Amino acid sequence: MRLTKLFVLGVLVGAVAVIGCNDDGGTAGSGGTAGSGGTAGNGGEGGTGGGTGQVARVFVTSLSYDGNFPGLDEADTACTTAATDAGLSGTWTAWLSDGINNIDAADRVFTGGAPYELIDGTVIASNFADLTDGTLNAPISIDEFGNTINLAVAETWTATATNGTASGGSCQGWTTTDVAERGRIGLANALDATCTDQGGGNTCDVFNRLYCFEDVE
Repeated sequence: MRLTKLFVLGVLVGAVAVIGCNDDGGTAGSGGTAGSGGTAGNGGEGGTGGGTGQVARVFVTSLSYDGNFPGLDEADTACTTAATDAGLSGTWTAWLSDGINNIDAADRVFTGGAPYELIDGTVIASNFADLTDGTLNAPISIDEFGNTINLAVAETWTATATNGTASGGSCQGWTTTDVAERGRIGLANALDATCTDQGGGNTCDVFNRLYCFEDVE
């Protein structure tokens, strides 16, 4: 009798075990993979605004200088000093060539493709090729303070041809005031090639203005 009960109990336990194994109610619902909400939007790439935004500013000095700076470096210093005194930042380079040492203005000033504009925002040329094609959009007649110079006193030292290369006398590399030496000049009130090469020159004791170009990186 005891054996019979044990046998029956074993059968019942086995049956329950079989039922338990076969009926797992399904795997626990995971609720689906967690939604990521999509990748975070980056708002698109930053726009360039249609260009570099660079400009190279240009002015003609309010002061005049004789032909002994001395040298191109000191002429550049004169431009930077004029700019600083007017509250303009950065360094500046004089539009000057040195025929004695075969140095061209075109190799000294910024030629990176940006427009050239006066201190008041007037664009004189859209790029270097435009600057040196013999015609300006506006004369370089605004000084570092944003004022129009006296156009009756518009001569500037340049020693530079229309294409930016050395032309004519350069006061012995801008190191002399000797009246026997001459420096080529341009006219700050001109729109044509005479803006840089008036076709003549002054003796090196004469006081003339400078064109100053902003150094743009």
